[in-house]
Amino acid sequence: MATLRELAQANIVEASDGICWFAIWKTGRTWHMESFYVEYDEKTRLFRIDEDDQKRCREILEEDYKAVFVNGYYDNLGPLEDMTVSSLASGIKFQYEVGTRLNDCVA
Repeated sequence: MATLRELAQANIVEASDGICWFAIWKTGRTWHMESFYVEYDEKTRLFRIDEDDQKRCREILEEDYKAVFVNGYYDNLGPLEDMTVSSLASGIKFQYEVGTRLNDCVA
């Protein structure tokens, strides 16, 4: 069973660099966090998720329809330059409660 603190510890480097996006979800009392790298389309000004990652996101939604999709730079996961395990854990919980729902991001 992963706790918020364990997730934060395992993902602090990626979260603080602000490059990748994260799906955050729960199964029972266990927290999950998986990183995704998306491409920005200059023409449409939208972020694009490749087909394999879209499939994985749909699998995550089957586990938890309240899953969120967030980025350390665009979303509040804590201060990027001074991020700590505690601030990231708080940011993960906050984003899960009020963040952008993953089902809004997957076609």
